[in-house]
This record gives sequence, C-alpha cells and structure tokens, in this order.
Amino acid sequence: MDHRQLNTFTTVCRTRSITRAAAELGYSQSAVTSQVKSLESVLGVALFERRRDGVRLTAFGERFLPYAQRLLTLADEARGALHNNGALGGSLIVGAGESVTTYRLPALVEAFHHRYPDVRLSLRIFRDGRALNALERDEVDVCLLSAVDEPAGDFHRKDLGDDEVVLVAAPDHPLGRHTLITVADLAGCRFVIAQPDCLYARILAAEIGGAAEAALQFGTVEGVKRAVAAGLGVALLPRIAVADLVAAGEAVVLPWRAAAPARLYAVWTGKHEGSRELDALVTLMSRTSREDLRLVS
Repeated sequence: MDHRQLNTFTTVCRTRSITRAAAELGYSQSAVTSQVKSLESVLGVALFERRRDGVRLTAFGERFLPYAQRLLTLADEARGALHNNGALGGSLIVGAGESVTTYRLPALVEAFHHRYPDVRLSLRIFRDGRALNALERDEVDVCLLSAVDEPAGDFHRKDLGDDEVVLVAAPDHPLGRHTLITVADLAGCRFVIAQPDCLYARILAAEIGGAAEAALQFGTVEGVKRAVAAGLGVALLPRIAVADLVAAGEAVVLPWRAAAPARLYAVWTGKHEGSRELDALVTLMSRTSREDLRLVS
C-alpha cells in the first residue's frame, strides 16, 4: 500500500462518495475506484459497501481506518523531521461553537501542539452563525463548524465528514423500548434544548415541527445532558457530546435517524490560503474528525 492509496481511502471515507472524493483530490472517478480496489487487493478484504447513495465502510474498513490515518500522520511527521527549515511557527485563532469547542477541539489542540509546538493555537467560542461573521472581520483565522448546509459566502472550505446527531433519553424513558422511532412516535414527547437558535434545536424543529417550540431550555449542551439524565425530556445532540453520558448508563441513544444530518466544515478566507500553519491544522482536522474513540454505538 502507498501514500496515495491511503489518502484516497481516507478521503472516500470522509466524503462517503467516490464522486466527491475524486473532485476533492483532482482525480478521475475511475482512478479513485482503481486505487481503492488496489488497496483492497493488498489487504485481502473489502473496505467499502457500494450503495445507491454512495459508499459505506465495511467492518474491515472501520477497523482499518484509524491505522490508515495514523500512517498518513506518521508520514507527515517523518517528512517534517527531515527538513530542519520546515518548522512551523506563529499563531492561529480558531473559532467554533460550544459543542465543537467542548467535545472536539481539546483533542485536536493536543494533537496539533504535539506535532507543531511552536504554533500557538487560541480558541474563540461563538453562538451559531456568528463564527463566520468573526471570520469576515478577520477576528479568527479559521472556523470549525457543524452545519446541515455547506457554509455560504466567499470562503474556502473543507468538508470534514459527519457530525452525527442522535436522540437521547433517560434509560427508563418509554421510547427506549422501541426498535425504530418515527416522527409520529415523538408526538407528545417533552424535549430539552440549549437555545432556540442553536443548530441542534433547529434540526429538531425541522424534523418534528411545532412540538419543538415548547421545549425546555437549559442554556448549554452540558445543561441539556444533565436534564436528559434527570428524566426531564428527550434531546437531540451530537453523538460525540453524549458519549460519556451513555457510557455511564445515564442515557440511551434512541433508534432514530435525522433526515438532515449535520456535517463538520473547516472554513477560512483567501487571506490565509497557502498558510503552512493553516494547511497543517486543516489536514489534522480532516484526519481526526472520524477518529475520536469516545464515540458510542
């Protein structure tokens, strides 16, 4: 297996599409397919299931993905170690919302600092939508956003993959006994949200309509999690945010899937295009966005 095969594999994983991966990498679709098949031949297993709506990792693919990401990261570190004049420095300011800052950025900052200790990262927390305004005003260098739609505007952007959202409830909630939950099953449920204008409240409102308008508000994602654990209602939150709650047995993930899933995006302006520090950060973002071991099934 070679670097190009591994890079193609991880890009297809992130985009969940041969077509989107080919467009991002600048390859033909046939070249992407050929590289994936060559990698599968080397490994002796199928890495993807081909579906009408794209591709999905097989169990072998899920098992192989973290190794592929580590190999690519190690290759980057090796190249940097061989070039004394290649050290990165300076500073970067990252803007993000509450849930991304709390549950994704700490691990990213730690990994980035380990690889590039001379680059100073600073974090800024914004309410939904306001991070892009700060980016336009040059108050931050890059935004890490969770959104249903690709961020609009005159920005450079990179799709980092799914930010899966799930419905969670206390373990003894009646919906926990269902094998599949529909919108009709949610009628009459009490919901809890952080703020009416937060992304997850908007997704919930789009999914179930007016029932979300009467939701209890708890201000922050952590406040919503505590309300769920106390049995005060059902919440729609990022899977990564509720991993600890589920692992502790204080909540369960309900068998339901959002019709409009959220995705993670790195967004920056043309002013920073070509910045080696920014390139290094965005590359690490794309490789770690699917790698967080705190995710729960």
